[in-house]
Amino acid sequence: MRRLSILSVRPGAVLAHPVYDGRGRLVLRAGSELSGHQLERLQALGIRTLWIVDPRAEGIEPIEPVNPLTESRILHVLHAMFSQGPDGPDFTSLLHALREAAGDLASQIGALQSPRVPLAVYPPALPELPVHSLNVAVVALACARTGGRMWDRSRDLALGALLHDLGRAPALARGEPAYHPVVGWQAIKDDVLISALTKVIVLQHHERLDGSGYPAGLRGQDLHPLAQIVGLADAYVASLEGRDGSKPRPPHEILEEIMGSGGFEFDYDVVDDFYRAVAPYPPGAMVLLSSGRKGLVRGIDRLPGRPPLRLLAEDDEKSPQWEDIELLSPGHQTEVIVSVLPE
Repeated sequence: MRRLSILSVRPGAVLAHPVYDGRGRLVLRAGSELSGHQLERLQALGIRTLWIVDPRAEGIEPIEPVNPLTESRILHVLHAMFSQGPDGPDFTSLLHALREAAGDLASQIGALQSPRVPLAVYPPALPELPVHSLNVAVVALACARTGGRMWDRSRDLALGALLHDLGRAPALARGEPAYHPVVGWQAIKDDVLISALTKVIVLQHHERLDGSGYPAGLRGQDLHPLAQIVGLADAYVASLEGRDGSKPRPPHEILEEIMGSGGFEFDYDVVDDFYRAVAPYPPGAMVLLSSGRKGLVRGIDRLPGRPPLRLLAEDDEKSPQWEDIELLSPGHQTEVIVSVLPE
């Protein structure tokens, strides 16, 4: 099975996983053959990706960092919060519901057997704020887990990452974009159930080690390490999506850029934890090689940019014929992944 953007799914495709709405109610069961009407209904419900049966992915085990029910619940709550803002009648209850869901999210990331963690919603083809926020939270938790950084505060980290762009929400956004960390912090600063750590993460996630960040231009020891982790996760996910009119970038380019930022924008140890924690090409992703061939990622290897692949038949990409290869083997060392393909 593979996870696809709902825009890439065609009528007749078969669901590999059940679909739930934001309140945890079953919408469609696994094994359902999708019609055009059902796909339209799922889009109207805010469903952005689907797990689909694909014979070409036989034997490829996907990594699901987040339980589907938790994912649906978090996206539903974030969408409602971002729509109504702190003056909305349900904002406080939604904030507290998100706090509980953040604990579930942290527990699920902590229990993963895979040493590397992919995004929760992949591909990030639609950079909507709730999806972006969930993906940032997953990357941040993966980094903290790898580095063993304050894992006893993992729920506070998860909540801070989920709320980091609250100030960008349509109901709150005002003034210069660089002011959004302050706007988001102001929306939650008086809530006694939200920890000081979560509030600091929201306020500091755009600060940088060398003082080049905002809103306060903090540097060095003035930055909280968990805010640094969320800032790096945000930079990574935003580059994958494309933000503020920029084009989405391939993971290998972003990895190289982030590795070069160690000691400048981000702490060396945070960058190292990130490199060891992320799975930029998750199992099941369709990629394009420098040779022009297409393939499915089969798993995760010690080098994140060179995962094992399943090369698909060149003449018919729907063909059941394929060849499993290792990009680290001598016969394929000259081939590199150049992009992740939308389908």
